[in-house]
Amino acid sequence: IIRAVLSERQAAGGKNSSSSSALLEGMLWTQLADSWIRRGSFDIARSVYEEGLQTVRTVRDFSILYDAYLQFEEGLLEVATSTIEDDDMEMDEAAQQESSDDWDILLEETTRSKLADMELAVARAEHLTSR
Repeated sequence: IIRAVLSERQAAGGKNSSSSSALLEGMLWTQLADSWIRRGSFDIARSVYEEGLQTVRTVRDFSILYDAYLQFEEGLLEVATSTIEDDDMEMDEAAQQESSDDWDILLEETTRSKLADMELAVARAEHLTSR
């Protein structure tokens, strides 16, 4: 979609259009990724950011995309961290109530899964910042 818009603008207006589309290219990629984020499709949003970083032609567009991508990954990491902290508090409350039924096993499995999600988010953020 973005490639079609950019190529259409370049074909329509020559030099002036290409400079104005170059100014908008980073914002277009960012807006497309944001639309996927709002839909909850984080993997697609990540793919849009990656493709945008590979195709933009100016440092300014790269900076816009990189900053938005980093903010996205940091947001996911923050959510994963707060979710684990909330689960830890729930486990402490459950331990104080001393209810030893099947729910404890489910809570432990959920916590392991969320811990793995957090570790993956940390690895992604570290990979992005090391680029």
